[in-house]
Amino acid sequence: EVHGGAHHEFSPELAVRLGGVRLSNPADPDTAFITARALRIPVSAMQLLSRQIDVSEITFESPVVAFIVNDRGEASWDFPSPKQPAPLEMDIVNGSVRYFDARNGQSFAFGGANLGIELSADGEITIRGTADVSGRLARIEAYVKSLPRVHEDGAPADLSFDAPDLSVTFNGRLATAKVLSLAGTVAVSSPDPVA
Repeated sequence: EVHGGAHHEFSPELAVRLGGVRLSNPADPDTAFITARALRIPVSAMQLLSRQIDVSEITFESPVVAFIVNDRGEASWDFPSPKQPAPLEMDIVNGSVRYFDARNGQSFAFGGANLGIELSADGEITIRGTADVSGRLARIEAYVKSLPRVHEDGAPADLSFDAPDLSVTFNGRLATAKVLSLAGTVAVSSPDPVA
């Protein structure tokens, strides 16, 4: 859904800008996966003239990304697979991310997120960037082998969180089918305390 209309931008690059964007899973249209102040799609003059816009690169401005599992166990990010899946590159600018499982109350959230996200045609996802996590500016890197499998049998994942006073890495399996769970190896380190 687009509530704020569409217009062209010419700086810093030629783009189509959609205002007031809301993206929901068709199976649960009441729960938005992403709401954003705006969505920018870079375009070329030829794409505008031919009216065939390539949406493989998009930028969400001030989005709220909501990984929600409702009381029926449906995940907000579990979209039907397209007939011809294509890779997608997304930038999150000044966004917030939250997770909530209505079945058991598990939740977490962070804001101030500036993230680059690459989603391959077969569902692999790579995330790199920074966010404000509990008052700490942290560098975040994540890789998940198959985003659709996270809410099924789980998927191999590598996660790292690096803040000035704490570093955490995880290598193993991420799953949300019953509860949010990580099965694997976790390493935690922090600088030596100052005497």
